[in-house]
Amino acid sequence: MSSLIVRAEGLVNSYLSDAYSMPLEKYYTQSLTFSGAGTGADTMTIAVGGVTLDVAISNLLTASQAADLFRTEALDNGTFVTDVLGSGATVTLYSTDGGVPSQVTISSVDPQTVSGIVATGGTLTEISIPMVESLTAQAAAAYLLMAEYGMEQQDTDKDGAKFLALVREILEKIRDKKEKLFDFAGVELSRSTTKSLSFFARDGSVDANGEALSNKFTINQRF
Repeated sequence: MSSLIVRAEGLVNSYLSDAYSMPLEKYYTQSLTFSGAGTGADTMTIAVGGVTLDVAISNLLTASQAADLFRTEALDNGTFVTDVLGSGATVTLYSTDGGVPSQVTISSVDPQTVSGIVATGGTLTEISIPMVESLTAQAAAAYLLMAEYGMEQQDTDKDGAKFLALVREILEKIRDKKEKLFDFAGVELSRSTTKSLSFFARDGSVDANGEALSNKFTINQRF
């Protein structure tokens, strides 16, 4: 399976390289899980990425409510982004700058307990943006179907070639700049500055009105 994943990554990158600066930057994710229940009024201080966030603990506060208080604080003050409010007691943190794991690194006491609420950090993980992760996984799944079933499953739900064609269709839209890639902060990734000629006039070339076009440049001979 690892070889199919490598093949899928190569396919995705071959398309993206025409539109975006390569290699694509890696981003980082971290989790923070709240547990327990509030037993009184106090303040839990959590430091992530150099930003200090306060969570107000109150009597009978649930773990999920504590998580949402943290999400709200991160939205107002953080240099990272989280999953949405109401996502439960485990908060997922995402870096917004590629190649900067410190943005989601927890530097406060971990785990820490304040008035019955416990906050426990997870493992720092390197990831790609969701669109790239998804396309790579889909391409790898298509290659696996092709390897397992071949042409015998044509036009069925196990048709790997058809599945791969759908992935290529999305990749072509990205390459043609009809779809864009965004980081976790909603900012488009850096565009490629590489330029290539798609057409140049030569003897016999005409424009949309049928008028003859003159040669555009010469290199020892006419083009």
